[in-house]
Amino acid sequence: QRQACQLTLRQKPASWHGAWRNETTAAYKEVNILDHPAYWKALSDFCLPFSKGKRMADIGCADGKLSTFLHAACCLNVDPCPPDDAEHVIKMDGVAYLQTLENNSLDLVTVVMALHHMDRAALEHELARVLKPDGRAIYVSVSPSSNMFGDHSFNAMFFDNWTVRDAQCGLDDHPSQEVICERSITHDQLSAFVTNRAWSNLAVMPQDKIDSMVSVIPNDICRISICLHFRQFCPPQC
Repeated sequence: QRQACQLTLRQKPASWHGAWRNETTAAYKEVNILDHPAYWKALSDFCLPFSKGKRMADIGCADGKLSTFLHAACCLNVDPCPPDDAEHVIKMDGVAYLQTLENNSLDLVTVVMALHHMDRAALEHELARVLKPDGRAIYVSVSPSSNMFGDHSFNAMFFDNWTVRDAQCGLDDHPSQEVICERSITHDQLSAFVTNRAWSNLAVMPQDKIDSMVSVIPNDICRISICLHFRQFCPPQC
């Protein structure tokens, strides 16, 4: 169950201001292709050994759904642009929120499909302070090598400039683990995801590219395959 929780805050106010985009908030909630049991199982299988019974924060949490799977003693859900009906979500940039926390106050911080909205160096500067000595952060992102439904032209358009974007936010190192997530899907579901621009890469695409991607989705499509990259950050030991 989701539960509200609080940690002792520092007297020092937040000074960081992230560059988040909110135009995808509604579509991300309604037609996100990752909102599927196979995806939530992949995330929970990886995170549960570090989250169960612990104090954690989920940065860029959207509606906070991930916290319902992780059995944490306390999970702080943080997102600057959550859906209107989200409950127990702190409406704030993730780095800025971490700046308000005391040292050594968290066992785990998850950043799922959100690091590209932040600066990794600024994030890890705060993580090194707020994580306990044996704590960690887990970053999850989609790999541009994802097969999707196996169409080269669709993938070339969908993942255009993906690697450049990842490098700009600091996601240019090798992941610690890759997990292939396969899910059932229909033509209408994948088309709605693209046409409603549910992810930030779609939000900035010209309409002709959106139309081209939709045109190559097979009418009889039944599955897609997405490669998830997991990375971990542990605070440096003195």
